[in-house]
Amino acid sequence: FTISGPFALDLRGDTTLWSATLHGTGKQMEWRGLPMQETELDTQLSQAEMKLAAHLKLGNGSIQVDLTREGWDQTPLQMSGTLTDSSGKTDEFTATHLGPTGVLTISKLSGDADLFEICRNMPALEDDIPTTLKFKNFPNIVVKDMVWRADDKPPTWTLASLQLRESTEVIVMVREHPLEIERLKGRLSYNDKTWHFDDCQGRMLGGSFALDGYYDGKTLSKAAIALQSLQLAKFKPWVGKVSSSLEDSDLSLTYKGSICNTPARSTGSGTMRLTHAPVVHLPLIDQAFDLFPTLLPHDRRRGTGEFEVAFSMTKGLAAIDPLKARSESVTVTATGTVDLVKRRVSGQARANLRGIAGIATAPLSHVLTEMKVSGPLDDIQVSPITPVLAAKGLITGTVKGASSTVTGSAKLSSNVLRAGLSLPFEALGMFGDDKKASE
Repeated sequence: FTISGPFALDLRGDTTLWSATLHGTGKQMEWRGLPMQETELDTQLSQAEMKLAAHLKLGNGSIQVDLTREGWDQTPLQMSGTLTDSSGKTDEFTATHLGPTGVLTISKLSGDADLFEICRNMPALEDDIPTTLKFKNFPNIVVKDMVWRADDKPPTWTLASLQLRESTEVIVMVREHPLEIERLKGRLSYNDKTWHFDDCQGRMLGGSFALDGYYDGKTLSKAAIALQSLQLAKFKPWVGKVSSSLEDSDLSLTYKGSICNTPARSTGSGTMRLTHAPVVHLPLIDQAFDLFPTLLPHDRRRGTGEFEVAFSMTKGLAAIDPLKARSESVTVTATGTVDLVKRRVSGQARANLRGIAGIATAPLSHVLTEMKVSGPLDDIQVSPITPVLAAKGLITGTVKGASSTVTGSAKLSSNVLRAGLSLPFEALGMFGDDKKASE
């Protein structure tokens, strides 16, 4: 590094006066952990102040910065300038550095320069750059009051606010699979090693989402989540194989509370709705069509139905109250529990005729049957515990085989019920990493 320029010193008065106008250049330098390929400085120094203009060429991008300081007795260093990435996009910034404390405060930074690329120039920041987050184009942002404490061991930082000026596209790694988010907008902050998501919205998996909450790397707390019309077929990377009969179904979900991949630490409540689910996969529909061919014409098997689930979570145990599955002809209502740790189900369900069929049997009682539902999620068992028609024998000449009953235990073939019981928690990642059912 070479320096040239005039220097003046005046010792004639009571106060020593001095000044210097200097120009410096250098290559392959380092300042406070920032490697620089080329450096050019122009500075004016005196006993009263310092003014310095610097152009720093980095491995990726560059920094143009003006620094000023009034006096030399531990006064703050004021900074303003421009960050430029390798593609020429820029950020304007203002900042203050307190030398004795090592605290750097970026009061404002705005623009669309690739900050991840620029931060990779500093080895000390390398580990803080998210590896699970990739932007197609780095977003246009406004940052306020980012504080870097270099003297902490290890260095720490906080962020008062990061606002997305324009919607953007991002790819996030979620449980080892990429999730593409479009039209992302919202605000972020970071303090005490915890991110705060504020009014974050976007589109993903064919639908939309909204998110508020705090995330510390393990638990999403004080969360408010809304998923709207997500395409179930696109959930395959996170929930496993989706039945081909359900690939045209849409999932909507709301949730408030905490979410952790350790199920016992998840607490909250929410609702889920699954639409466009095939009628032929609703529980007891097949039996209903076989027993009541007059009330339930065969062509209604080709229709679609929907699920609605309301649930509340406490220490890994989810109470389902209620679950409702509807087709044009039959409604199934269930209550019970889902143990997210053991991945087991326990509850009761009731099947009712509805629509024209329900009117035809009213007021004689239109309960088809009540069922006990239990077992592991991947092998749910259903046991009818009442006659198939509560008012059996009363609809003479209308119901074929009305006096018959269903007994014993039959394996439930309904992928829709399994989806209704497990999808809210699969979608929220509540089952954790070990999905093997406990014995």
